[in-house]
Amino acid sequence: MQSNTAKPYFEGIEEKIMEEIKDAESSILIAMAWFTSHEIKSALLDHKLRHPEINIEIILDRNDTNVRYFYNTANRFRSAGIIIHPEPERMMHHKFAVIDGKKTLMGSYNYSGKAKTNLESMFINEDQQFSSIYTRVFTSISNPQHVDEAIKLLWKYPVFAKQLISMYYPFTAEEFLKHKPLLISGDCYTYDNGYRDTLAYEPGYLFNPAVPHVNDSYCEFKKPYSKNMILRWRHNDAEMAIIDSYRELPEEWDKISDELEQYDDWFKSYYKRLIDSTHTTAEIEKLIQENIDIVVEDRLWADNFGLFINKGHLKAIFESIARHQEQSTTKF
Repeated sequence: MQSNTAKPYFEGIEEKIMEEIKDAESSILIAMAWFTSHEIKSALLDHKLRHPEINIEIILDRNDTNVRYFYNTANRFRSAGIIIHPEPERMMHHKFAVIDGKKTLMGSYNYSGKAKTNLESMFINEDQQFSSIYTRVFTSISNPQHVDEAIKLLWKYPVFAKQLISMYYPFTAEEFLKHKPLLISGDCYTYDNGYRDTLAYEPGYLFNPAVPHVNDSYCEFKKPYSKNMILRWRHNDAEMAIIDSYRELPEEWDKISDELEQYDDWFKSYYKRLIDSTHTTAEIEKLIQENIDIVVEDRLWADNFGLFINKGHLKAIFESIARHQEQSTTKF
């Protein structure tokens, strides 16, 4: 997602952050790895006391620096009505703030005293759709019970959910064994189309690197299967087809290089990733309805589902998949 409203800052970053805080009208959401700056803390507290109607929420990484230099004054924040969320279990290295739901401050800059002496950068993006993504990220981290709008699509489309979860969810060994009856294995194989071998594949946990894979006595391709393996096979196969087409035409061998180069350009263009960012729910739903190839479009999971899913969601998603399977069985 690109925006023409992004402005970079390399000097005077702390002053710019405080300026944006003082200009906030309705809300400030801050996700920060290290937050020790007395000046930024004072700017937040002062703005909240002057404008109590403004919603200010903070989530920090769980580390000794924050315990020593932020939480020593946390009670003043809470007394003023500033919400400080519990720290996430995983290390949180985010450094962003969303102002009024329409302006995002992000970059390398921690809200710390030390950051003022470092080589740092920050940019401010005033694209509202961009800011909505960071708001969703903040909400998912700060409230594990929250169900993001993208995750709700997995309830609505259980067949798609079954494919996506099987392929990409980072299962523990225990989780995989528990849910395996509701997963699909997927496959990757070649078959003779009457002229030459053709590659076929179906999404499933045989593509998932988090699943322990045991090779069969005969296995055409190494597991876990991967998008890159599929693309390499298709690229090499097509190149061999081009070369074979010239074997009986030695007088035209000088054209092979040009045709291979043209094919290479076409291949790169055809398989250029369509999904390379976080999208709106409507955009994702349209892709689901169009049966998007989730093997090739691997960023669909990373940027639109993996970003927001947690173990609590997983249980509910599998309940939805189980109900769908029961209904399908009943029909037949």
